[in-house]
Amino acid sequence: MSTVPIERRVIVAAIDDTPLSTYVVDNACELASRTPNAELHLLHVFEWMPRSGAPAEASFAPSSSEMLEKGRKLLEDVSKVALEKFSGKVTGHLAAGTAWREIVQTATNLNADLIVVGSRKLNAVQRFLLGSVATQVASKAQCPVFVARPKDYAAATAPEIEPPCPDCVTHQKETNGAELWCAAHSKKHRPHAHTYSEVPPSFGVGSMLFRP
Repeated sequence: MSTVPIERRVIVAAIDDTPLSTYVVDNACELASRTPNAELHLLHVFEWMPRSGAPAEASFAPSSSEMLEKGRKLLEDVSKVALEKFSGKVTGHLAAGTAWREIVQTATNLNADLIVVGSRKLNAVQRFLLGSVATQVASKAQCPVFVARPKDYAAATAPEIEPPCPDCVTHQKETNGAELWCAAHSKKHRPHAHTYSEVPPSFGVGSMLFRP
């Protein structure tokens, strides 16, 4: 009598030695705990290149063996944390190379169902010089990508996005989400009125669905 193989669900979480990795692991463990037959793979990539022609600088640069040992220690420590939060299979992987490429390649090799990466806030110059690992992974991966970032609307840097109303946030907490808007904004967010701004005259004038 043949048995149907259990369909495994592979989640790859990319970690580094920054505080952001704690948030990545927390989210990856939560997602894995909610997914039947999930297994969690922790990946750390170290970008090490020998500096030829610059002995003065190279003398201060960590060797490949030092980077390897540091990576192993990091994986060991993070794996212990993950096992406290997720009761399934946890495996560590260590790779050397370009971060986004190794993350996508490892996910491909494992036939991953999901990749979890962290996203640091970079200014315009940093984004131009360094790029974003999360952006590269999201654009190159052949599976869904979960970008883990701590919630912090107060520190929003996009000028197009207005900060949340403190009274609305407080009201949502006090009513446990039963009511969403404070007294000042409750009239602006009526049922079926998806936006407070009126629709331009050239589009749907008189439609009560879009125009309060």
